Amino acid sequence: MQPLKFVHLKMLLNMETKVKTIEKEFDSVKTFRAIKEKISKDIFQMTLPQIKEYLQQQKFNAPCSA
Repeated sequence: MQPLKFVHLKMLLNMETKVKTIEKEFDSVKTFRAIKEKISKDIFQMTLPQIKEYLQQQKFNAPCSA
């Protein structure tokens, strides 16, 4: 592979970047953060056995996405 010449670098610098704006129907990052915050509030000041029990209950109460 040959190194880029000045002409190539100049062409790269002059290229415009096209940005597409896509509206999301579902924001996974926002949803994941909300879930983590809820869990943090729920298990705050629980002992380890209580946290394990909480997680077991949540696992069986989780909605199925099938």
